[in-house]
Amino acid sequence: MDLNSPMYHKIELPTLPWPEELPFRGKGHLYEVPVDAPRSNRKAVEKIGYFFRREFEFDGPPYHHDELDKNSIVFLWIEPTTIETIKRSGEVDLAHKAMAYGACGFDKEFEFLPGTSALGWVWLHPYKRRRGELREVWPYFKERFGDFYIDSPNGAMKAFLKKQKS
Repeated sequence: MDLNSPMYHKIELPTLPWPEELPFRGKGHLYEVPVDAPRSNRKAVEKIGYFFRREFEFDGPPYHHDELDKNSIVFLWIEPTTIETIKRSGEVDLAHKAMAYGACGFDKEFEFLPGTSALGWVWLHPYKRRRGELREVWPYFKERFGDFYIDSPNGAMKAFLKKQKS
């Protein structure tokens, strides 16, 4: 057993201020992170991208917070959380934030299929998988992006896609 293996890394989920607008509310809240979003929100997507990279053994993350590509559209799955900090005075400070537990990225125009959008990557925290998070937002994605291409789906994504067709 190799403890340096990607399987044994602790997953510290990023937090960010609760967004004012959410395109989809359901089990989890889906938040579109625009190109001009605060840096902390874009860094949350990047951090989730690093979890994706580590799990699927890619060379780099699928998203960089400083890469302001207008062709890319990224989303975070978020849920409300309260962060408690104790000040030096002993006073407790509560901050209501959003905890990101998943992300995905689309290209509005896929370079190999002009006129077609593409889903490039999806990552959900292991505890949130197979709980209907992606299934719930799938109709929203289909409405928003049409019949989009799915770039290099793994076995779990292929099984998901098969269920969507039946």
